[in-house]
Amino acid sequence: MINTQPSSNITEIGAEFKEGDLLLPKGHLLNAGSISLLASFGLTKALVIPKPKVAILSTGSELVEAGEKLPDGKIYNSNEPLLVGLVEEYGGEVVFHEALQDDYQATLKRLKDIAETVDLILTTGGVSVGDFDFMAEIARSEAKMLFNKIQMRPGSPTTAMLFEKKITHCAFWKSRSLLYRFPFIR
Repeated sequence: MINTQPSSNITEIGAEFKEGDLLLPKGHLLNAGSISLLASFGLTKALVIPKPKVAILSTGSELVEAGEKLPDGKIYNSNEPLLVGLVEEYGGEVVFHEALQDDYQATLKRLKDIAETVDLILTTGGVSVGDFDFMAEIARSEAKMLFNKIQMRPGSPTTAMLFEKKITHCAFWKSRSLLYRFPFIR
């Protein structure tokens, strides 16, 4: 038997939302529930900001990937997995992540290659004053430098630039200093 009493199993128009009400606030991360809500109002499209496409480059010939044998004079590349996790945690999409050797021309070429397809480039290492710290030099000579050095310990050797019109953040290599730089992705 079907209950046909007035208002049984029927939500009256305006009971949940009134005309002109905001369905989702600005900055809301779409999920299954919010997509369903939009669909319940007949909406198939929404204005969104896409996830930023991010490249992560660790620089330094001394870097060895975790899981490999660690030769004398080398260190494990702990920044790359940290940054991959942070970018994903804060809503970015990592499209490249790799380590680069200490080679100015190769680093410059790789930056040019990836700048064509990403929104943001994050690098670690290569921003201090060593013979093979090329990122600050690239910022000075090949890009528009936004800043070089910040008042933060550890981590003051930090550079930001517009490289091929892409924001490029070049951070000091110590992992714990990187933890304090997020959530600038959002």
